[in-house]
Amino acid sequence: FCDEVGCNRYIDTQSLRELFISSDVRLVVLSACETATVGGETSRRQHRTISFDTTLATSLVMAQVPAVIAMPFSLQDDISPTFMFHFYEAVAQGRTLEEALSRARHAMLPKHHHQGWFIPVLYRHVSEGQEGPVALIAGRDALEEHDHPLAYLGASATFIGREKELSDLSALLTEVARGEGHGLGAQEHGKLRPGTHHIALTGPAGIGKSALAYEVIRRNRAKFSGGTIGISLQGGKLFNEALMDIAHQLHVSTKTLHPDDRRYRQELVLSVLRSFATRDLLCLLFLDSFEDVKEHSELELWHRFLSSLPQEVVVLVSSRSNPAAIAVVEGASYRWYEYGVGKMSDADLLQLIAERAAESGLDQRIHIDDPKQQQVLREICTLLDGYPLGAELIFGAARSIDGKVFTPEATTRSLEEVRDELQNSQLAGISAVLDVAYRRLTPLTRLLLSYLAAFRLPFSREQIIMVVAPENQASGSPQDDVTRELSHNWSAARDELVQASFLQFDGRVYTIHPQIRNFAHLYLPVEERRRVHRVVASYYRSQPQPSPEEWFAAYDHLEGAGEL
Repeated sequence: FCDEVGCNRYIDTQSLRELFISSDVRLVVLSACETATVGGETSRRQHRTISFDTTLATSLVMAQVPAVIAMPFSLQDDISPTFMFHFYEAVAQGRTLEEALSRARHAMLPKHHHQGWFIPVLYRHVSEGQEGPVALIAGRDALEEHDHPLAYLGASATFIGREKELSDLSALLTEVARGEGHGLGAQEHGKLRPGTHHIALTGPAGIGKSALAYEVIRRNRAKFSGGTIGISLQGGKLFNEALMDIAHQLHVSTKTLHPDDRRYRQELVLSVLRSFATRDLLCLLFLDSFEDVKEHSELELWHRFLSSLPQEVVVLVSSRSNPAAIAVVEGASYRWYEYGVGKMSDADLLQLIAERAAESGLDQRIHIDDPKQQQVLREICTLLDGYPLGAELIFGAARSIDGKVFTPEATTRSLEEVRDELQNSQLAGISAVLDVAYRRLTPLTRLLLSYLAAFRLPFSREQIIMVVAPENQASGSPQDDVTRELSHNWSAARDELVQASFLQFDGRVYTIHPQIRNFAHLYLPVEERRRVHRVVASYYRSQPQPSPEEWFAAYDHLEGAGEL
């Protein structure tokens, strides 16, 4: 403000309050607001004003101005542009004022070590029951753009089914966010130990771990006032590259990252996350496809970083194996909670098919509502056995798998043809996904998987020993040396299969998903396949009192052995 001759004119708080109240100002940003204390207030009523109404910021908020950002000290000239850029950019994107201010603070953090970086404070005028964060600009486009916090990772706008898993994981995130370690209630999936804030969603390739994680994060985003950070490690992204992505999402200035100094960059990211923690701002860090990190040096970097995170940073990863075992090997032992992702129900799978067909327009083109088509769809769901990747490959969008593009099966083939292929083998896209995971296994483990793929029923340790026993091996086989080694080291190969989610273990018996079974058994030569079928059939028939399921399984194995 200036007077008639252009000199500074200082006005008191009351005058400024009246000026803003008479306008439609929704946000006021002030520097050095402690110098603008209430002046010239001499009346008895004004002397009785409570103490927290003695600064300009609180005065404006108490006078119904929606929001004020105030700083008790002036920002230095070289740091003001940093604050302005990051704060107003976030506001323009539709972010909440709390998030915009947090981003601006942390953008200033690396530039100066003095107290200036943490000075900006937000004052808001809120009504009872409306205390939650709000966006200053709440336009329709901004809401749609940020409807899903992980849209940039390819998260779908629609999610079908898995309500039990969503309920379990939401309860789990609630417990972690509260810092408690109790059970998950009547519907609990397991027990969460106190202090645990690392969660792993594990399951075989194509079972839907990433999609489930996206939906869980979308539904629980309000629990994490510090924000959600999502990183895809697909393709083996290097730790340094991922760290850059994390820093970018934290709005750390790229000028301060020093690309050749990994340790400095890591400490900078950790310092930002720790500053969130000191203000009780919970963050969620999601790492997708963690199994793609294979190099020993990269794993060591990741586990050192993850073990250094404060408890207020909740880590959620999707992986075919539990990171906990590798963390111990890398010398960074810390607690992980593993949540196994299993099959979808047939009802959910049928609903997923209908949704994907409607999104692509295939539902009208192939007359999906026709009763005959519905019957074929139910048969397809049964053959997929809760495997959502199959539904996506038949009716979803085209996707690239290991460098090859797979278009939706239903665009070029009848549903009957798709069903018939599933009865005899499996979809090419499913084979491609499983092959990527299969190639990462050791040779002995691949061979054991092919042997165990013969089992249609759950099997035990004794049955594994029976299949790999030397006396049951074919003599003169070109794989004699390998099978002999497998008979001695089968337990390590079995453990690798369980850790990689090719085998499921419930504490008593092992099972293999039919899609994995169909894939792996084909890797054996024909004669070796027949031999394994004969061994398993003999086992079932030799039981003192075989169950009806075992009789039927023995019959199927004899067919596979070519003896019927």
